[in-house]
Amino acid sequence: MVKTIIRKIKLIGYKNIFIALSKIIYFNFLKQIFRFDKWHSSTPFELRIYKKILVNYINKNIKPQTCVELGCGLGEIISKIKAKCRYGIDISPNVIKAARFLNKKVEFLTGNFDTVLTLPQEIDILIMVNFLHGYKPDEIKQYINKLIKKKQIKYLLMDQLTIITASQYQHDFKRILKGIYEVEDEFSDAGENVRNFVLLKNKNSI
Repeated sequence: MVKTIIRKIKLIGYKNIFIALSKIIYFNFLKQIFRFDKWHSSTPFELRIYKKILVNYINKNIKPQTCVELGCGLGEIISKIKAKCRYGIDISPNVIKAARFLNKKVEFLTGNFDTVLTLPQEIDILIMVNFLHGYKPDEIKQYINKLIKKKQIKYLLMDQLTIITASQYQHDFKRILKGIYEVEDEFSDAGENVRNFVLLKNKNSI
């Protein structure tokens, strides 16, 4: 246990730990104002290596014009994506209010999968991480099918948990979305050992 903590500290870095602790205090203050769920305030960007990996990967490899994050929480991922049009969507109206307060240059919307259909632009990449494990595989396939019938979405970026609880689902997105999207790339969370990422490309995209 101690060795795991030490390894995590080395991966994160002392500077990032200090920044994260400061943000946790600030986010907890905002939680009292906006009344969002407490877990949003306990895992700031600097403490979650996977968030930095996702942001760097998308900015370097995808370079999107339009990026959407479903399940955006406080918007710490979407706000760091370098895209002309950025949308963050979450089912919690309270966390969306807080995200709008924190990030003025991102458009935040309260909603779900169907909300993606209301966006005006074609989407270069749709990010869906850290919440899909709560949905059954058939539900995800149904939602994605509905989206791509009405919306042009070039890339999907999702995570697959390596360890799950009894209430979670361990998805194989290559199988779930076979024939619709093809695997463009796969990568790990580089040290957290909790999830793997898969980047899927729409087979009809140029």
